[in-house]
Amino acid sequence: MKRLKRLYIENFQSHERTEIQFADGLNVLIGPSDSGKSAILRALRWVLFNQPRGTDYIRIGADKCRVVLTMSDGTEIARERSASVNRYIIRTPDGQEQVFEGFGSGVPQEVLDAHNMHPVRLDKDWELSAQFGSQLESPFLLAETGSIRAKSIGRISGAHIMDIALRDTMRDRQSLATEIKHVEQEATRLAEALKPYEDLPRLGRELEESEAHFQAAVKKEERLSRLRILLQKWRDCREQIATQRSILQRLRQLPEAEAKISSLQADGQRLVWLRRRLEEYQKGQREQQACRRTLTMTEKLGEAAEALNNLEHQRVHLHTLRRLHALYNACKNEQARYQQRLRLTDGVDMVATVVSQLDAKRAIRDRMLRLKPRLHRLRQDRERMVRTLERTRTLAEAMRAVSAAEEAYGRWCALTQSAQRLGDCRKRLEDGRKYLKANAEMIEANTSQMLRLFQQLGRCPTCGSPVDGSVLQHILAEVRGGVSHAAVGRENQRD
Repeated sequence: MKRLKRLYIENFQSHERTEIQFADGLNVLIGPSDSGKSAILRALRWVLFNQPRGTDYIRIGADKCRVVLTMSDGTEIARERSASVNRYIIRTPDGQEQVFEGFGSGVPQEVLDAHNMHPVRLDKDWELSAQFGSQLESPFLLAETGSIRAKSIGRISGAHIMDIALRDTMRDRQSLATEIKHVEQEATRLAEALKPYEDLPRLGRELEESEAHFQAAVKKEERLSRLRILLQKWRDCREQIATQRSILQRLRQLPEAEAKISSLQADGQRLVWLRRRLEEYQKGQREQQACRRTLTMTEKLGEAAEALNNLEHQRVHLHTLRRLHALYNACKNEQARYQQRLRLTDGVDMVATVVSQLDAKRAIRDRMLRLKPRLHRLRQDRERMVRTLERTRTLAEAMRAVSAAEEAYGRWCALTQSAQRLGDCRKRLEDGRKYLKANAEMIEANTSQMLRLFQQLGRCPTCGSPVDGSVLQHILAEVRGGVSHAAVGRENQRD
């Protein structure tokens, strides 16, 4: 527990500089009147609880005042005030210093913690300094009213917590009651608002059925689109098949052309062979002529030597002649064959023309050979198309089914629109019945009011004739169309 140890007062009311050392236990201030005893208590209250307010307590002639309170643990609390300075300073025994400014009319929590004299909060805006009493003040709580004493004792004993709990409970109860009332009203309003939607489940089922029909229609439409695409592909394939058939028709004479080409190739090879034989024959002729010239040139050589030589030469020549004769015979035979070939090949030009034609046909054949893989592919495509046609044989039936589905979808759309119009008509009829009912009630009320007025007047306001109960009943029957249609003059009009 802390206690007061020292109080230093500077320029506070009548004290210019005053220092008081407090002793342990009870301390009593004594002195003559106006010697500053009450100012000491005010200075002590000022430094502890920032009371009184303002600057009137600054000594006259001074520009600031200061009160320093030292606690028993060495903590020093300084309060300074001037025209421009308003602050608390706390110095701890270890030399640390804290300055507080801008705290308003209250006391910084650090200052309260430093002297540990917390005021008792009796209400939100009212605090009681139970640790400090001023001059001429009654003992603790005796000068206060009964409610304040009850609050103070309750605050000290902790009973205020129950009061706060009860107050909060009552507030919560009122809030809950208001909320329950609001919720009930909201539930009633929602129930009224939901009445038009009582047939919502049926509408939901109809909506689900409509969605199912719509999804089926969408699927059928997608299927129709796929069928249309397949139909277009089928038409393209049919056109391609017709094109390939025309190409095959044009290539119908291709085997005959290939046979002719083969025959012409064989004739060409024979022609080459004959040309080679002809060249050999011409070569033999030239050698024969050379031999003859040699014989002519060696005709007049020496008789013996020359005869020997001639014999040798003749032998050689004979041998040569024999060889040449054999060659000549061979050449003659070859010539004969060649001449025969030539006769056979008199139409070489024609053959050249034919060869040119064959070359053109060969080019056609090469083109055909190049087109052959394509033809093979086309045949494969044709087979696939045939298979596709087999599979799509039921296309017509599918088209009829799609047409029927489209017609059903159109009928469904028309029925949906009719259902919507029927719902609108029913709603309008219901509104009309409500309107007629409201008008009938209004007419009934006005008639009753009119009858009361007639009964009060006792006469007709138009003709002045008296009005009694039978007349009123008659008027009422006329307005209502008569009970069992028995209005006057209409008894016989019931049927």
